[in-house]
Amino acid sequence: MTATESTPLSERFNRIQRVALVVGILGLAGCGLRLFQNPAAFLQSYLFAFLFWNGLVVGSLGVMLMHNVTGGNWGVVIRRIVEASSRLLPMMAIFILPVVIGLVGWHELYVWSRPEIVAHDKNIQLKTAWLNIPFWIGRAVFYFAVWMFWAWRLNRLSAEQDRTADCAGQIQAGRGSDLGVAQPQRRARLEGARE
Repeated sequence: MTATESTPLSERFNRIQRVALVVGILGLAGCGLRLFQNPAAFLQSYLFAFLFWNGLVVGSLGVMLMHNVTGGNWGVVIRRIVEASSRLLPMMAIFILPVVIGLVGWHELYVWSRPEIVAHDKNIQLKTAWLNIPFWIGRAVFYFAVWMFWAWRLNRLSAEQDRTADCAGQIQAGRGSDLGVAQPQRRARLEGARE
């Protein structure tokens, strides 16, 4: 017997978790150091990483919405994965805060956030109704609120469907999201399956 076979799984997991915590803290310290050395490079890199990871989370929500609207068995296999991914939206809402701080505090991320450049650029001046910091923050809050609402709603309906073993929850999830286009066909199909 090797040492890994005699060690219970929870102890190995706790050891891996502690190492990951130390690596995470060192990475966070490195990010903080880089932030004060070169804020523009740090914020651009952070924005790129945020858009990548947020794209995966919001994309999972899109797949979950599409499965609930269209129905079928194709999404059953990945349902738990996209549900788990969609539950990360509140964390992504927290992770957008450095982007907001970069916009408000350093004005390094976007050209339109720098008042001295906006004052001399006619093209940006024409777009200031859309490209301004308060409206950008308002849009971000609105988008995250809508995404989190749909994630919460679909996860709740999925839990209800698990509890009752009723496929009708998919109809309720899709109602209103596709303006009723596919609903009559799905309703007839599901009612036929129950008989």
